[in-house]
Amino acid sequence: MVNRVFVIADTHFGHKNVIEFEKEFRPFQTIEEHDDELVYRWNNTVNKNDTIWHLGDVLFGRDAFETLRRLKGVKSWLWGIMTITLLNFILSILIASILP
Repeated sequence: MVNRVFVIADTHFGHKNVIEFEKEFRPFQTIEEHDDELVYRWNNTVNKNDTIWHLGDVLFGRDAFETLRRLKGVKSWLWGIMTITLLNFILSILIASILP
């Protein structure tokens, strides 16, 4: 089987407000329902050796990192502004816990 390449963006795993902001395109009652459906569709399309380029706004919130482990494929990320903001927040907490 030939390994395929996919390009995707703006999954917003864990971003509770995205289902409110984009009701027309994300018709879900909860972010868990949203994330589960996206994982289901992803894993029914992508094989374990396929390459996926995610072009930004992957996730929001610490809990969403667990969702990434559920996704098939070899994933490469180009982080969007929301993800970078989260990573900067986590980094600032780590630095604050180290410095006197």
